[in-house]
Amino acid sequence: MLRAFHFNLTALSYVALLVGLFLIYSTISSSVIARREEIGMLRALGARRRTVGLLFLTEAAALGFAGSVAGLFTGVLFAEAAVHLTARTVSSLYVATAGQVPPLHWTDAVLALVVGVVLSVGAAAAPVREASRVSPIAAIRGTDRIEVVHRVSLRVLGVGLGLLVLALVLSTLGPVNGLPVFGVAAAVCVIFGTSLVIPAVLHAFVRVSGRLVRRKLAVEALLAHASVAGSRNRLAVSIAALTASVSMLVAIAVMIGSFRETVQYWIGQTLQADVYVAVGGRPGLGPPATISSEAESTIRSHPAVASVEPIRSMTVEYGGRPVTLTAAHLATLRARGAVLFKSPSAPDLRDGLSSVVVSEPFAVRNHVGVGDVIRLQTPAGLAAFTIAAVYYDYTTDRGVIVIDWSVFRRLYGNLRATNLALMLRPGYVPDQVRNEIASLLSPEHRLFVHTSATIREEALRIFDRTFSVTYALEAIAILVGMLGVAMTLLTLIVERRRDVTTLRLLGAARAQIRRAVLLEAAVIGLISQTVGLSAGLALAVLLVYVINLQSFGWTIQFDVPVAFLVQASVALLLASLAAGLHPARVAEASAPDARERE
Repeated sequence: MLRAFHFNLTALSYVALLVGLFLIYSTISSSVIARREEIGMLRALGARRRTVGLLFLTEAAALGFAGSVAGLFTGVLFAEAAVHLTARTVSSLYVATAGQVPPLHWTDAVLALVVGVVLSVGAAAAPVREASRVSPIAAIRGTDRIEVVHRVSLRVLGVGLGLLVLALVLSTLGPVNGLPVFGVAAAVCVIFGTSLVIPAVLHAFVRVSGRLVRRKLAVEALLAHASVAGSRNRLAVSIAALTASVSMLVAIAVMIGSFRETVQYWIGQTLQADVYVAVGGRPGLGPPATISSEAESTIRSHPAVASVEPIRSMTVEYGGRPVTLTAAHLATLRARGAVLFKSPSAPDLRDGLSSVVVSEPFAVRNHVGVGDVIRLQTPAGLAAFTIAAVYYDYTTDRGVIVIDWSVFRRLYGNLRATNLALMLRPGYVPDQVRNEIASLLSPEHRLFVHTSATIREEALRIFDRTFSVTYALEAIAILVGMLGVAMTLLTLIVERRRDVTTLRLLGAARAQIRRAVLLEAAVIGLISQTVGLSAGLALAVLLVYVINLQSFGWTIQFDVPVAFLVQASVALLLASLAAGLHPARVAEASAPDARERE
């Protein structure tokens, strides 16, 4: 479980790194635009293109080194918070010892610095190439401008669509050594494929919205539309970065929402008893703690208790791996509906002498299903069982085998139960009965007594705490994406200084220029959300039906949290506008006022 968790979180953290590459690209592009005249002077004084390129590559390497050093220290702080959250979950479900953040090894620091510098230099390759091609005379005069792309590159579009098709193919492949390698590769293909399709989407938006802007919207919208149309090649990078962040946010929100709804429904189906009694310990490889006959008699004698269902859980080995073996009355479980079967109809479990039911993680990890035969090594020898049914289970990813009590006693002896499920008589309040039973049991019994309602609340609390770290990762990616939007808008404003001055000389007000920049930021946010939502739903399908199923063996019912996505969309649109505030103020300040024109 920890191995799969580590693999998935590592793959998720790469998204923030990917968005960071877009930010480096925007930063170096802004530097190139701001220093065009300096580049022209250097070229006029005899500097070669190679020299100019090395200057900017060195700047990118310095930025990557500084960011990597800062990331080392902040990463340790984030790790402390993440381990604090996940360690409590692991200690609640698996082992009592809480995890600790290991000390930062020098090899990790060297790896981070190398990766940061190399990727930063790679991200700066395109703007550095642009800087090396600056014409000396044109740059000094200010006539060297970015080439406006009016057509979509069919090669780029074809590669993007090809990656999306490849993602579909990879999603059909199975795990590699228990890890969803192809599933993660499919998710990467979706992210990169979507990024390469962005220029075509931006081009279509410009074509479709042109008539609407010219006929029905104000002059600020016309200015923003013209700016977007003339800067498609540069805006596509920032939109791709923000789209990647939005798509992962949508995918994780849908996955977590689907998982939570599934677990909530599963708990409601399986917790049929009113009160549960459990031993104060976890099943290990040794003999587990049990409920004494004295304690069970005390519980049965309470006037509110109508029936008691004993359950025994212990750890055994199957296929060289630990699994949970549970003894229960199979007929009672079927009649009460205490397990949720994968098959449409409940199986016939009357032949308890040779039939077992297994959890879905057990079936997935061991590649078995209904009708297959499994063999367990027991104190009475090797025993063979036929799988009568597979049921949904989210208590553990190791797998559970449920056999009938009569078979368990024949193979393992007359062992005591580790859990009791109590059904109460009508008219009794579970919380009150729980308190009364707890007061009757002495502390030496070391038993936990809970109602089904408290178990349900605790399970959902652990669930929410477990996945809070993923939202933190996505918040970082969204923040970096917003910085990229702000940087791109600043770059475009620096490049369009003369255009802004011309607009002011023609009578445009400062407020109009400010609103035009904000509208441009809103367009970036709108396109990013539209494409990101589509890509996010595709990623959510991969997370639910491929990555999580191959990692943990859990089938999750797909559920879209519409309310959350609407709130997130509004928040992201406002964040896009906020990212455009500073560039709008810069544009407004760079325009000459009336006194300057006089």
